Amino acid sequence: MKRIFIKLLIGVMGILLLAGCTKDTQEEKIEELITKMISCNTYQNAEKNKDQIPSEFEQYFSEDGYKQFITSQMSYIYPEFHRMSKAKDTTAIKIKQVSKIKLKDRTKFKYNLEYIVLVKNEKVKMKDQITIQVSRKNQVIEILILNTSDVMHKLFLDVRVM
Repeated sequence: MKRIFIKLLIGVMGILLLAGCTKDTQEEKIEELITKMISCNTYQNAEKNKDQIPSEFEQYFSEDGYKQFITSQMSYIYPEFHRMSKAKDTTAIKIKQVSKIKLKDRTKFKYNLEYIVLVKNEKVKMKDQITIQVSRKNQVIEILILNTSDVMHKLFLDVRVM
């Protein structure tokens, strides 16, 4: 009886350990996507071929989620910012998960981001909020970006006024 209890206990602990690994993998994958989205290195070839920029992100999305991403303005916010500002580097990236809400068919994550972009030898502090919805298959089905630093808004306004 004691052996059965020990085996059952070890089995339950193994299942809990595997479930914990899945959660970490899902969150690591999201943080990897966010890092790629805000990093200047991702968009270094933007001037040469603008159409290929979003394809780098396809691996993270469901088919419908990717279609929505590339047809919305969300996929072009960061590449346009880096292209228009002629940003050289992205450093000091801090990604903080603010909330995680499990729904029936998806999980909704909310992140606050802080990072520094090197623009014309100046360090520009950026702050964003990103909401990402992930399916049970660990695929992004929706992403919303809110830049809260006003730097991006000012840049786009300055370019339109000129």
